[in-house]
Parts: sequence; structure tokens; C-alpha cells
Amino acid sequence: MKCGSSYRGVEKTFELYKEIFSKDTPSFSSVRKWLGRIGLYELNREKEYRDDWIFIVDLTVELGKEKGLVVLGVSEQLLVEEVFPSKR
Repeated sequence: MKCGSSYRGVEKTFELYKEIFSKDTPSFSSVRKWLGRIGLYELNREKEYRDDWIFIVDLTVELGKEKGLVVLGVSEQLLVEEVFPSKR
């Protein structure tokens, strides 16, 4: 999923379209729970086999006294075709 907004930002965005969709706005906690479910699926699903994986490891994510280890895996093909051209 690609998104440049916080959970509360997503909630506020849904509120903008509330009258168009005629639906209740999901709370930020609902957005967080659904993204957590998607993340759990992504962790547990069978991964495609590739030999061009590049791993980026980061230990700087902190929440209070807790630290989190983040490991991002990206294929070299995706990096060259999508990330480098967008100059991120």
C-alpha cells in the first residue's frame, strides 16, 4: 500500500467524501487495524523467489522506550524501474 498520510489523516480524508459516499467514516483505529491485517497477510503469504533482493535494515524506529527493527526488502528490478526514476 502506498500512502503519504497518517491514520488520522486517512480518517479526515474519508470525512471529506462522507456525503458523496453516504457511508460512515471509519475511525483512525479501524484504518490502523485493517492495515495491520494487510501487513500480517503480507508477512505470512508465500513470497516470490528472486535472487536480486536488496535488504535495508533500520533500528532507529522508537516508540517511547521500545525500539523496533525494520527490515525492508526490495527487488533490484523494482528499485531500478520505479524508485530511481521517481528520484526518491
